[in-house]
Amino acid sequence: MSSNAELRDDVIFLKGRIDSNNADETAAVIRKLILENIIGLPVFDASELKYISSAGLRILLGISKRYKGKPRVINVSKEVYDVLDATGFTELLDVRKAFRRIKTDDAELVGKGSGQAVYRLDNETAVKVYHGIPDPLEKIERDRKISRTVFTHGINTAMPYDTVRVGDDYGVVYEMIDAETLGHFIDTHPDRLEEYTHKFSRLLKHLHTTEFPADEMPDARELLLRRIDACRDTGRLTSEEIKKMKDFTERIPEKNTFVHGDLHPGNIMLRKDELILLDVGESGVGHPIIDFMGMHRNFVTAAESGISRSICGLDRDSLTKMWDIIIEDYFGTNDAEKTEKYKQSIAGMATLITLVNLITDPSVSDDVKEQALPAVKASFFNNTDKFVTVKI
Repeated sequence: MSSNAELRDDVIFLKGRIDSNNADETAAVIRKLILENIIGLPVFDASELKYISSAGLRILLGISKRYKGKPRVINVSKEVYDVLDATGFTELLDVRKAFRRIKTDDAELVGKGSGQAVYRLDNETAVKVYHGIPDPLEKIERDRKISRTVFTHGINTAMPYDTVRVGDDYGVVYEMIDAETLGHFIDTHPDRLEEYTHKFSRLLKHLHTTEFPADEMPDARELLLRRIDACRDTGRLTSEEIKKMKDFTERIPEKNTFVHGDLHPGNIMLRKDELILLDVGESGVGHPIIDFMGMHRNFVTAAESGISRSICGLDRDSLTKMWDIIIEDYFGTNDAEKTEKYKQSIAGMATLITLVNLITDPSVSDDVKEQALPAVKASFFNNTDKFVTVKI
């Protein structure tokens, strides 16, 4: 077998130099590897490829013509990428550059959520690492596109600028510019909790009055429906239960205003008294109640479960105080009875998010899921007809 191509774990590794001297032999080896081992689109790893000539490019061209989709070439060095780009092969193939590797062993954990964790690398940068997420590179590219769109519409957000490898996972480096999370600031300055919660409320109002054209951002309901599909794939719910969850989601009123989807003090950065969104990858447009459903998970459910500090850096008491202020600020009332009605309505709607998270969160053990699932399912499915969308 030629040393210029070999199979490892269903990926074809291209090695050394592929030129006119070995192109025919290499092409024969690749054809044999694909015929005997590859189902679907082939994936080539170019991490050991030093050089490829026009003769080598013709091999890739011939392979690409056999498929409707684009064969993927990953871990491409800058030198090889320049050749592929100059010859137009980045249009014919799904070409992915090699990523620099970084370590987070000694980095400060800023916050974490389902399948994601954010670490501070230094005063200038942070990295969000994606754990156990299918097709992480596709998600990263989607997140980066949404971040650019959000930024250009006047919403302060940290911009991602570099995709990296962190162990076996992928991550995105964000510019921090000597900022800290809102959660960390409030935790170390508890006397300023009320002041900065009012700032949070004003930010929330700004987000929910920022409109986007329908084709620029995904529908937040569609994002939630995709997560419900992920619940279905686990086999933990019946088809009837999945249908009820989807029907419930589709009844949420439609709007074209910004919805973050995962707002909490751990993914909002504070820089020179300015609040900046750190994570907008799951953002979309929709009714503000979707944001409140997600916020209830972070400010209430996570706090009651004792995991809020690892997520957003604050304890239950602090988050409870913040939640009360946010509801009063946002809905413009200091009437205790009205405030409680808003909180109960949001809590009811939020049971859908609680159910989805419990089933799909890879960090939750199967034993915990089995133990908690009956009560959460009963809380949602026995009360869906009673839940009322808050009028905003």
